[in-house]
Amino acid sequence: MRTVTVDMSESPICRKCGKLPAFRHHKGNDGFFGQYNKSILRNYQKFLDSVRLCFDCHCIIHYIYDTRMALWMNRTPQGATQARGVCISVCDDWLAGKIPTPKVPKKYIAEFKRSFDEWVSEQSATGSMDT
Repeated sequence: MRTVTVDMSESPICRKCGKLPAFRHHKGNDGFFGQYNKSILRNYQKFLDSVRLCFDCHCIIHYIYDTRMALWMNRTPQGATQARGVCISVCDDWLAGKIPTPKVPKKYIAEFKRSFDEWVSEQSATGSMDT
């Protein structure tokens, strides 16, 4: 008799609302902080501290991040590491319902969609899309 093991540790559905499709999201906003810290950038493709989110939830968490980014002053590698940790905590708290889901402005959603569509096109062109 064969035994089959299925790794369900990373569900393909959105962790917040359960919708499909869901894409990997760096809870630490690694794409942004990688500009300030090379070790974060080097680890980007490892998807450390990531979670699957649908487009809508991905947009919401980035809106939550952006509302807090104005407070980030220490734009050094160490400051980026600290801010990344704050983003991870904020994301975890939002996923757990400790932070209410804000109403995201339509203009922000449209810009996020434009940026997301560009990312999808780039990933498709290089064959490196990881959903």
